Amino acid sequence: MSTVKDPVVIHKGLDNVYVSESKICFIDGEASRLFYRGYGIEDLTDHSTFEETVYLLLYGWLPTKDQLEKFTKKIESYRVLHPNVLRLIHSFPKTSEPMDVLRTVISSLALYDPQPLTDDMDQKVEKCIQILAQTPTIIAAFDQIRNGKEPIQPKPGLSHAADFLYMLTGSVPDPYDVHVMDVGLILHAEHEMNASTFSCIVTASTLADMYSVLTSGVGTLRGPLHGGANEEA
Repeated sequence: MSTVKDPVVIHKGLDNVYVSESKICFIDGEASRLFYRGYGIEDLTDHSTFEETVYLLLYGWLPTKDQLEKFTKKIESYRVLHPNVLRLIHSFPKTSEPMDVLRTVISSLALYDPQPLTDDMDQKVEKCIQILAQTPTIIAAFDQIRNGKEPIQPKPGLSHAADFLYMLTGSVPDPYDVHVMDVGLILHAEHEMNASTFSCIVTASTLADMYSVLTSGVGTLRGPLHGGANEEA
């Protein structure tokens, strides 16, 4: 006796596909609320910094003053790119899409890590911090190169937002501009279980290295149905 099976339904864009609940981020779409680790986004944008928010997202709690100082210095220490990575960025066509450049360069960072694959959680977090620190340097370096200029090296002592603006313009930015960029970075730091997060989880589930995981995420964000709006902006 044969039984009729329900037809296989392939959902596009993760529509109606349940993945998991996030302990890191909660979005209340109906009330237009966003929470990171239980903290309302308004409180974080008004009273926190991007560095402090990243610490909260990574570790699950807000840092003490001493912890934040050390964390901020750690980010600063990782900003400079390997000379070969800069040469790679120089080799790209100036007409390249910035997202394509970012995806390719993040993948290349693994080649200069003596131990890209590790099971140690602390080392994985350390690699996340390193990639976080170097991402603005990658973006700013390509922006300078595509405009016929030489990349500007990170400037010690500047915040994450301020240094990004400095590398883009060559001038120490106005405090108001830094604040706007800082708030923008906080707002974009986490967005629950979206498409790029899902692809990162799929790649991570194979025990791939952190660079492969984040390359998957950037590749997914490159799609117009996910990161298209931000890319246009």
